Amino acid sequence: ESLACATPVIAFNNSGLTDIVQHGKSGVLVEAFEIEGLANAIVKILSMKISDRVTMGEVGRNFIQEKFSQNAVVKEWKKIYKID
Repeated sequence: ESLACATPVIAFNNSGLTDIVQHGKSGVLVEAFEIEGLANAIVKILSMKISDRVTMGEVGRNFIQEKFSQNAVVKEWKKIYKID
């Protein structure tokens, strides 16, 4: 949801978010349960120039639109069901 709103994401690298968050491009993935790493990632994102955060958010939104929009998902389902 954050990426769809063009907001960079910070997440642990042990969940499905690893398929969605592009480390260093649309957010930051942190080693699972590394609290210090999480804190450092938060500081890193907040310390970035606003224009860089905006760019990171745009990259994330574009990726979500490309891979997870209704049209993209329907296209993938059609491949699975061999429609068209």
